[in-house]
Amino acid sequence: MADPKKVFDSPDVQPVALYVKDTVADIHAKALLAPTLNPGLAIPEHDTILLSYTSGDLTQVDYTLSTVTQATVTLSYTSGDLTSVVKS
Repeated sequence: MADPKKVFDSPDVQPVALYVKDTVADIHAKALLAPTLNPGLAIPEHDTILLSYTSGDLTQVDYTLSTVTQATVTLSYTSGDLTSVVKS
């Protein structure tokens, strides 16, 4: 007896990312659909990441391009547990 066919619905679907290069020589592939798939936490192009810590906990991540901040991710903790991640 043949195996039954599986019907895929949205909980079964895995995210797919497509990548594109601007030129053949470009070594940095860019996610083509990343902003569309997850616009809330999509990080824009950057060349530097600055990590900030408070009392041993990572509390802020700054993404910069040519010294200009492109995005900031702020992490909040309650009783030592990570409780919030916000991008601005």
